[in-house]
Formats: sequence, C-alpha cells, structure tokens
Amino acid sequence: MTETVVVDRIFSANHLQKAEEFARSMKGAQEQRDWDATVTAAVHCAISAADALCVFSLGLRHKGEDHRGAVSLFRSISAADERFHKNAQRLAEILSLKSDAEYSERLLKEREAELAVQQAERLLGFVKERLAGMGR
Repeated sequence: MTETVVVDRIFSANHLQKAEEFARSMKGAQEQRDWDATVTAAVHCAISAADALCVFSLGLRHKGEDHRGAVSLFRSISAADERFHKNAQRLAEILSLKSDAEYSERLLKEREAELAVQQAERLLGFVKERLAGMGR
C-alpha cells in the first residue's frame, strides 16, 4: 500500500513553486556541467511536480521511502488516461536515477543528465497544463 499524507489542496501551489525552483537549479547545474547536481535537481523537480498534482487532485502526497508508491499515486489520478500513464513512466525513470545521483560512488554522465532534464521538463509541463485545466 502507498504511504500517503493528507494535504489541503491549497498547498499544491507551494509544491509547484518548489518544482519550478528545482527546474531553475537543474538548468543552472546543467549549464555548469555538474551532471550529478543536474540529475538531483531533476529528481526533486519531478517529485515536487508530482506532489503538486497529487495534492490538488487527490488531497494526498506520497510520504514513503519507496518511490514506486509516488508513481502509483500519481498514476491513480487518472489511470485510464494515456498521458498520465506516460508521465508516470517519466516520473519512474527520473526516480530511478536518484540513488546514483545522490549516493553512488559513480559519477553520472552528460547523457544521463540530459535525459533527466528532458523528462523533468516534460513532466513539469504536463503538471502545469493539467493544473491550469483544473482551474488552478
């Protein structure tokens, strides 16, 4: 079962602001060619973007250690919608890089950072579009 916490919908705006801040950090790190920092910021951008939409849509935010729960919660907003499925996959791909970026002895490569940025930007764009369409 996915671990969640109840959050008032009004706080979705704060999660979206965090996502946008991490997106700016991600781009700055990418410009500096700091690949691990780029991916770490992309991960946090994606998590905050997903939280923004989950809080607004469901009044819930994932709180567990297992990031598959965050993906599952995000997908549950509209399981039948192919765009949600695609963006849930994006979230999963980005989250799969978290441990390597933050804890591994291995340094990430430029191509991994580029992919993380691309996926995070697409996910953030999707979330912003959905929130705008829901009257936020």
